[in-house]
Amino acid sequence: MSMPWSEPRTEADAHPEDLTWSFDLRTPRTNLSINNCHNCYIVSRSTAFALLNITGKVTDVSASARLYSLESLHALRGFVDQTAEAINAGRLRTGESIDLNQIADELHIAPHNVRRALEPLTNEGLLSFSEPHRVVVAPPDPRELDRVYELRRLIQPGLLVAAIPEAPLVGLDAVGAVTEGFTVVDWQADGTYSTIMDFFYALVKPYNSPAEFTLISELELKSERSLRIGFDELKLRYPTDMQTLSTQYLELLDACRMRSADAVRDAELGYLELSQDISMMTIPSAHVISL
Repeated sequence: MSMPWSEPRTEADAHPEDLTWSFDLRTPRTNLSINNCHNCYIVSRSTAFALLNITGKVTDVSASARLYSLESLHALRGFVDQTAEAINAGRLRTGESIDLNQIADELHIAPHNVRRALEPLTNEGLLSFSEPHRVVVAPPDPRELDRVYELRRLIQPGLLVAAIPEAPLVGLDAVGAVTEGFTVVDWQADGTYSTIMDFFYALVKPYNSPAEFTLISELELKSERSLRIGFDELKLRYPTDMQTLSTQYLELLDACRMRSADAVRDAELGYLELSQDISMMTIPSAHVISL
């Protein structure tokens, strides 16, 4: 593997995956110390970040430099992914906060790096910075939900119609079993929701363009959070209405078994209408009124 070091290495037989190295992330250019090498290399910060993709271990060789271990940086990435998953699953609800100082202490990394790592989630509307060292789970955006469901109603039935004449209906019985238990399943559990979505994706992906599949996957992700929270609240507060939703989805599964394009389109549109109504239940009343 060729690495963009600014000076030649003294150990020609050293491999990147065998290296132990360290650097200071705070500076534009930094010293890079490598085990079994006598030289200390000067590299850019972008090169230092690129090195994070190489298996190795970071060691602090300078008491005056603030160095972060590879394990800490990997843990930070995992924390960001887990935070996004928890928000989308409804396990972290609107208004709940995350203390950046606490997370920084647990991960052995500076609070401003935790904040920077979470910025993409603020751009996605999942988090908002309420104060310098605290982030809060943001409410779903009703305008965005309207746009998402408008596009889903426009695109999603057609994807199913294109697939249904020939697609193998593998997993249909498993989805049916989950659907019949809509009123009792835990919608915050990833397995419940993924059983339904995995069936849908496996059904439509081979029979539609990559662009269409990517688009509908993104739209589904945008509505997952509000839908899963809405399902859970509906189950607890209005179990009779949850049964209505279950009946609607079972109609869709029956239409798939019949391989009827018209029946599939109508059932999918009906399910999306109900799903949007349920998703809107998760919007605080103040945000709905602001429309």
